[in-house]
Amino acid sequence: MKQLTKKRLATPFLALSPMLVLFVAIAIAIIVIAFIGFFTGKTDEEINALAGSGIADEICMGITALCSLAIVKKCRGIRLRDVFHVKKFDPAVPVMLFIFMWSGAEIFDHISGVILSNFITIEPDSSSFSGAWGFICTVILAPIFEEIIFRFAGTEIPRGAYSLPLICIANGLYFSALHGYNLQGFLHIVIFGAVMAYVFCKTRNLFYTMIAHSLNNLCCYIPFDNFVYYEKNGFILGKWHWLAINAVLFAAALIYYIKVFRKKYTKNYFKVNKETGLPCSENSPQAFEQQTDMPLILMEELS
Repeated sequence: MKQLTKKRLATPFLALSPMLVLFVAIAIAIIVIAFIGFFTGKTDEEINALAGSGIADEICMGITALCSLAIVKKCRGIRLRDVFHVKKFDPAVPVMLFIFMWSGAEIFDHISGVILSNFITIEPDSSSFSGAWGFICTVILAPIFEEIIFRFAGTEIPRGAYSLPLICIANGLYFSALHGYNLQGFLHIVIFGAVMAYVFCKTRNLFYTMIAHSLNNLCCYIPFDNFVYYEKNGFILGKWHWLAINAVLFAAALIYYIKVFRKKYTKNYFKVNKETGLPCSENSPQAFEQQTDMPLILMEELS
C-alpha cells in the first residue's frame, strides 16, 4: 500500500514530464529563431513567418517524442516496439476509431455550440499549416510525434497509479490544452484525446491511434465550409443534413464498439495489486524480480 501511495503522489509530476520537455524545447526554439533573426537582419515579419512555418514546431515535437520514449523506457522498461504492432493488424479498429471520433465530435460541437453561443462569443480558431510542408506536418509528423508523447508516454507513465477513466480524461485535457484552440475547439480535442487514449490502452497498439489521428487530420483539408457548417457568435455549427450523416456514422461505430471491440479487447492493464502497488500486467515473477532485485531462484526457495 505504501508503494502504491508513493506512486500516486509522484506519478502526476512524472506523467507531465513530456509536456515540460516540450515547453522547454519550444522556449529554446523561440530564442534560437530570435537570435537568427537578429544576426541575419531579418524583419519581424520574416521572423514570425519562420516561427509559424511549422518547422520549429515539428523539431520540438520530435525531440520531445524521443525524450518521451527514453522516459517510458527508464520508468517502465517498455519500448516503442512493444506497443507498435503491424502483424495481426485489424483495419476495423482505426476505421471505427476515426468514425467514432469524427462523427461524435461533430455532434458534440454542434450541441455545445448551440448552448454556449447564447451566452458568449469566441474568436474562430486560426487556420492550420498550408502547403506541402503543412500537409506533411499535419498528416504524417504530428500523428507520429503526438501519439508517442500523449498516448504512449501520457498513459504508460501513470498506468497502475490511477484508473483507466481518470488517465484517459487527463490525457484528453492536457492534449487539448497544448493545442491552444478556442473553447469549442478545446472541448472537441478533449474528446479526441480521451477516446484515443482509451483505444490505445485497450489494444496496446499505437499504430491504430496513429492511423486514426492521421485520417482525422487529413479530413481537415476537405473544404466543407458553408456546405455543412454555419457560424453563430464564433461557434461552428452543423447543418441538419451534416448532423444526420454524422449521427448514422456515429451509430455504426458505436454498434461496432459494443458488438465487436469491447468483446475482443477485454484486458485491463490498469488493475493494481494492492500489496505490491504494481499494475496487474506487472505482477508476474519477472516483474517482481525487477522491482525487488530478488532472483527468481531465491524466491522459489523462500516459497
